[in-house]
Amino acid sequence: MILPLSAIFHMTNAKIAVSNDTAGAVATATVRLRFVVSIQAKIPNGFKHLCVGSIIAENVVLTAAHCFIKVKPNEQISVVGGRNYLKMGETTHGRRYKVMKVIKHEHFYPLMGNDVALLKVKPAFRLNSDEFAQIDIEDCLDVPDHEDALFIGWGQVNATTEKFLELIPFHIIATTECLQNNFKRITKSDFCARALKFRGACDGESGGPLVDTTFSRQWGVLSYGKQICSTGSIYVFTRIPSVAAWIRKNLKKLTAS
Repeated sequence: MILPLSAIFHMTNAKIAVSNDTAGAVATATVRLRFVVSIQAKIPNGFKHLCVGSIIAENVVLTAAHCFIKVKPNEQISVVGGRNYLKMGETTHGRRYKVMKVIKHEHFYPLMGNDVALLKVKPAFRLNSDEFAQIDIEDCLDVPDHEDALFIGWGQVNATTEKFLELIPFHIIATTECLQNNFKRITKSDFCARALKFRGACDGESGGPLVDTTFSRQWGVLSYGKQICSTGSIYVFTRIPSVAAWIRKNLKKLTAS
């Protein structure tokens, strides 16, 4: 069940606030999630969607490191953004940005934390325009337990996908609860959240942002889960405050070069 956008959004102090009681909306042009992008790889007959990312600087995208485990060094990677609607295979009329460099966290190992990567794109995004904006990660001092949040992604994506971004209500849970649910590899750079309604996180949504309900800050980057698209299931996210120093250091390198 996907609710119409008009049923769930209200304006508060010029910010959009979404109630988890009624979230799960299609993000149409009424509300532009201008910081969310699709990360894609070139294939012989077009492009394939790899992961979701979020814009954190005029030429830098934040995503998950594991998205690039199987990517070959000579593969052409790009990001597509500037609108909520994703139609695989179409001409994007300037909304496709070439990835010039991928930096993965040097201490990343699958299912063992630090699942974060930065992508440098060219040309730079035109931020604060009708098409692009960045999400704040600097204001994220810690990830609160027992807090409502929103996960953003396109769901299952294939070569014929035509859909709008979806806002999925999650609830951040304590690490102890995550361990009790058989997530035994949780590290200090991880936290867990449970999908509340409509669906859970799907294949192709790795690297997607978990944000607060006003879209003013990003708390996490989707890393992994045990169930695909499953309502009520727990998913593991990279804890942005735990990797903030790494992000700042490498962001400085990418924006200066």
